[in-house]
Amino acid sequence: MAVHREVILWVQVAFPTTMANNVQVQYAQLLSLPSNQRLPSIRATIRALPQSRTRVEVLSYLYTQLSNTPKTPTRDVRAVEDLFQQECKDFLLQNESVVQEVNFERSDHHWLAPTVLAMSGALLRLPERRLSRLPVASLSKHLLLTVSQSLRSDDSALPMLTRLLDKLVTSSITASPGLHILIDHMVALASHTAALARGVSPDGQLPLMLTFTSLSLTILTSLLTHARPSPGDAPHIAGMILKDMHVFADTIWAQYGGVTGAFVQLQRLFYGCADVLANSGVEADECVRSLVRGLTADVPGPSTGPSTSSADGSRKAYVFTIAETLLPVLSPELIYGTLLPLCMPSLDDVKHHAAFESAHSLFLGILSLPPAPAQTGSSPLDVRQYVPYYVSCLLQRVASTELSAVQFTVAYTSLVRTCASLVGTSAPRTQDSLDESITGGALAWYCIQTLVSELRWMPFDKTTDMKYMETLQDTLISLISIVPPDLLVGTLKNVEAYALDLENDGPNIDSEGGGTGRRGKAMFDEVFQQIRSVSDESRGEAMGWWLAVVAKTRRRTLDASEILHARL
Repeated sequence: MAVHREVILWVQVAFPTTMANNVQVQYAQLLSLPSNQRLPSIRATIRALPQSRTRVEVLSYLYTQLSNTPKTPTRDVRAVEDLFQQECKDFLLQNESVVQEVNFERSDHHWLAPTVLAMSGALLRLPERRLSRLPVASLSKHLLLTVSQSLRSDDSALPMLTRLLDKLVTSSITASPGLHILIDHMVALASHTAALARGVSPDGQLPLMLTFTSLSLTILTSLLTHARPSPGDAPHIAGMILKDMHVFADTIWAQYGGVTGAFVQLQRLFYGCADVLANSGVEADECVRSLVRGLTADVPGPSTGPSTSSADGSRKAYVFTIAETLLPVLSPELIYGTLLPLCMPSLDDVKHHAAFESAHSLFLGILSLPPAPAQTGSSPLDVRQYVPYYVSCLLQRVASTELSAVQFTVAYTSLVRTCASLVGTSAPRTQDSLDESITGGALAWYCIQTLVSELRWMPFDKTTDMKYMETLQDTLISLISIVPPDLLVGTLKNVEAYALDLENDGPNIDSEGGGTGRRGKAMFDEVFQQIRSVSDESRGEAMGWWLAVVAKTRRRTLDASEILHARL
């Protein structure tokens, strides 16, 4: 894909090889001089240049070319490196007043941007020990302002600039408190970059998103490797990054189908910031509440941008994804009072497919949480009362082909597994229950019974949607290996009753309608494969059931060799 190719170009930053045409034309001849003349000529040429920034641009070009040429004598490279380092130091000190105030909205820094760009490419080649001799605070401010300038004009140099900033932060070059000031400025620049992306199309947002990711990854690395003035700073800054990233939600879902499908650096940023944010429940709550407020605002705001159908779905999906990641540390009031009511409508809203999928994942995550403690004067919303509605949504959507067979099976098995893991429930005793002695997992048992009922109520004729029927059959069989021991026998009896229905009534369907009779016989072979995945505790009982059913359906007793083969 072109998008992935572009990402690779941004991530694997190449050293710039172009300069202003006049610099190349006028000074390239110095590089072709004989070795004994080259260095004196370079020194004389640099001394003759009146402006510091011109000297920096010329030396940046010469140093880059010499250090990139394998046959250049080391002494020449080191001598030009010394000149370049000194001129960079002089330039930064002379222009320190220009960057005294870091304001990313200003426009009077543009006349220094070409020099900073030329200097940055060459500085990436400087050894760390030499780079540390420069006025790093001034250099970092020049870089930050040049990044903000490039965001509005030519974004081709942004990878180089962000790479140099990363080198200043992640190495030992910048010491406290300068490092903390630089990180604060980078946080502000990342927010500024996100602000520029509001109202921009997904394709137009891509360069901004890549720059935002590079800056924010550097910030995240600093949070993880360097001490901050206060331990509470890291979660707060991580929360700011995640809130700013929300602006790119439509691009993330349009280009990659979500965070999990995005390029590695963006995934590292998202989940890394979530891990840092999870260290503070208060900050995590504030981050999610802020994102929810952006969704529910009456008019487009900083978090929402222009309102479109796909964008609304992507923004909801982003909020649901963050919320699911932070569920263990979020307050019950936020989970049950805000997030659960917010995600419920999306469970059945396929128009916003991104939000639809993320809402299902969030619902299952909330369902798996321990029950919330009762609050004084109010009772928390019990997510378990929504399981019947959720089951209905899944069945309706797979019947209308808005959920694929794989998606339905994964969602339904996840639901049953989650319900079975809940404590404090017991299996319902109903008239239709095949085994009233089963205890534990009332909700899981409800899900199993509902699926079986849906199958057994299907008419065995040409009007039957065979694809839908086979999806439900496959899902029912897949439940065998995941249900707990106290539900296994009841599940197997449900499978047996349905399979016998197929044996008796299935052959009445015309073979062109799907051949359900053959499907009934084949079910037992698929069940056998599932039984082999059952826990050791229950496998013997399940195998005994399977042998008995096979003998019953074949109307004969299995011989010893068949029994031995089955048990193996």
